[in-house]
Amino acid sequence: MNIHTIDIYCTPYVYNIAYSLKNILIEMKISCNLFCRSITSEDINRCSNNNNLYMFLFCPQWIYNKDSGILPINKYFFYQLEQFDKSNSPHIKNNFVLDLMNKSKHIFDYSTVNLDYYTIAPFNLPKHQFSHLIPAIPDIY
Repeated sequence: MNIHTIDIYCTPYVYNIAYSLKNILIEMKISCNLFCRSITSEDINRCSNNNNLYMFLFCPQWIYNKDSGILPINKYFFYQLEQFDKSNSPHIKNNFVLDLMNKSKHIFDYSTVNLDYYTIAPFNLPKHQFSHLIPAIPDIY
């Protein structure tokens, strides 16, 4: 895989983590853009039409909706920052989010507790499709 650029999308609530990840990726010689806003149809088109551009989505269910278009399959990384062991979590356990997970290049999860949930219903994902990624710690002054 030859990734030249990653466009990172996040909400204001996780901007500091997204910003820190951007800095880490830049140190790894991966070009990055950081957007603290919802994904637009222009963003999707730009990614779809560029073989070397990928998207990194923090809390995708909050920054993406289908009205913007269909995300390109295997062209985005899904970073899950919600806790699955809550008894009622319809904002993450629904068909919309499951579809996003299944069509992602890879799923990263902030919690090791959550990893056990990916292999059972309703997710039923193969183990190679997800992994733990501790949130990048922002620079503290």
